[in-house]
Amino acid sequence: MKTIALLNCHGDDVFCFRREIIEALVEKGCRVILSCPEHSRLDYFRHKEGIIIEDVQIDRRGTNPFKDIKLIWDYLRLFKKYQPDFVCTFTIKPNIYGSIAADSYVRGQVPDTHLQIAYLALWMIPRSMPVSRWS
Repeated sequence: MKTIALLNCHGDDVFCFRREIIEALVEKGCRVILSCPEHSRLDYFRHKEGIIIEDVQIDRRGTNPFKDIKLIWDYLRLFKKYQPDFVCTFTIKPNIYGSIAADSYVRGQVPDTHLQIAYLALWMIPRSMPVSRWS
């Protein structure tokens, strides 16, 4: 079973924009770790099998370097606890600090840690699905 950590900076974004991806990953047999601040919309995922929610506090608009260092530390603890096979980041702070933590955590290996959303989407789309064209 592959473990995929999805790092985001807002719980509402996870529900509104990532729900289908999360459900498809779980359907394919992956364990999904959602890392974002607590939000009421995350209750939708709370009792679903294969989904683990980790509350990580992110100051989305902040510039305090100590809070950012704490965020890297939280990501390091998350990676140590769940040992994800892939780390998928969506917004700027998780992109930067999640990448730093993922690179630091898997020292000495060739990790599959950085996975872009486009690759995830292509992996889940059936080959027979028609592609619509923009007019």
